[in-house]
Amino acid sequence: MKTKKRTILTTIVITLFFCLQTISTTKAAQENKEKPINLKMQVTWAAGTGYYKGAEKLAKSINEASSGRLIITVLPAGALVPAGDLFNAVSKGTVDMAHSAAGYWQGLFGPIVNLYTSAPGGLTDLELATFQLQQGGEQFMQELYAKKNVQTFTVGITGPDVLAFSKKKLESVKDFDGLKMRTYGDWLKILKTMGASPVGVPMTETYSALQKGIVDAAEQAGPSTNWNLGLHEITKYGIFPGINQPATALEILINMDVWNKIPGDLQTIVKLACRAAMIDVWTDFAYQDLIGMENLKNYGMEFVKLTPKVQGEMRGFITKFHDEEAAKNEEYAKALKKLREFDNKWTWHEKILRDFQYE
Repeated sequence: MKTKKRTILTTIVITLFFCLQTISTTKAAQENKEKPINLKMQVTWAAGTGYYKGAEKLAKSINEASSGRLIITVLPAGALVPAGDLFNAVSKGTVDMAHSAAGYWQGLFGPIVNLYTSAPGGLTDLELATFQLQQGGEQFMQELYAKKNVQTFTVGITGPDVLAFSKKKLESVKDFDGLKMRTYGDWLKILKTMGASPVGVPMTETYSALQKGIVDAAEQAGPSTNWNLGLHEITKYGIFPGINQPATALEILINMDVWNKIPGDLQTIVKLACRAAMIDVWTDFAYQDLIGMENLKNYGMEFVKLTPKVQGEMRGFITKFHDEEAAKNEEYAKALKKLREFDNKWTWHEKILRDFQYE
């Protein structure tokens, strides 16, 4: 009888134990569900642009893929800190995340940040995507930013910028002499050597700067973005091709302490979402730029395509800039050498494999 009672008690204890375990597990799951990780991500982009929409889509995909365990809220440019201060804010943890492009951080890292992300006279969009994923471009940026407590991932590739939306017709290097032009990054420095008077203006203020006569021309993005910002309304000429920025890699920044606290499975979701965003943004910009070019043409904008001779002269200024930076910085020189070697191989294979010509 005692044995039977003992067996019954043991069974009850075991049953209660498993019930408590189940309740505990359910409660933990409920707590996790009730307490998602909430992060704020400020962008450097103007609302309504493809860049901004890309940030919103990335946040949404992470929110959904994590079943609400990781919630990212997108904030517009300047919501928490000015665009130029955003990297430092993420580094210090004042802002959890950012969606931007490396050219904004040249004041912190020097021109090396542009080499693998948006170099003047650099890689085309397909080249840049390949270099980022297969030749260590993304890894290089991760190692660079990690020194300042920031994790990063590539979240988009865009095609060439329009060289300029201009009130004046620009057909030669001489035409840039004294030109007040909105731009940023390496191209700002290169324009100075060409005799121009470049001005650093945030994307959100470009329209106003053109309208007020602060600048007479602007370089900042591709056809669709400039169309959405209305630059065609206050300029007459579209200057092509965008030798100043043949392609751009977009990035997210995450405070490293925040990143390290995110569970491993959610980190994997973030990584996969970033990779998917890279392709999505790339193809979306390519398509939107087709529409943007048609819109500009139908609006009546006059397109000016620089001759190969003029492009070659500009390329000379670009090459000189890169060589001078390489002479000052060993790390830059090493990175530039790798980039040029890849570009040379790519150009050779392009001429054979992809040079389709029909009569």
